Amino acid sequence: MANKSKEDRELQEKIDIKKLFKIYGDTKDKETRDQLIEKNLYIAEILAKKYANRGIEYDDIYQVACIGLIYAIDRY
Repeated sequence: MANKSKEDRELQEKIDIKKLFKIYGDTKDKETRDQLIEKNLYIAEILAKKYANRGIEYDDIYQVACIGLIYAIDRY
């Protein structure tokens, strides 16, 4: 039963993100942009962990990944 609620939360989260993207695409609202960035920061963390220990500090990689995320959302 716990698995079902976890799946439901993940589905609801995906729906919420899609709604936020639609709202941001229509209005370019700064608060919506900030929410999208916060909800997708985990992607930057995953990428930073993947490329860590390859001669560049983790913090630097994470920072670049966050900047890329912001750039991608702004271009949307």
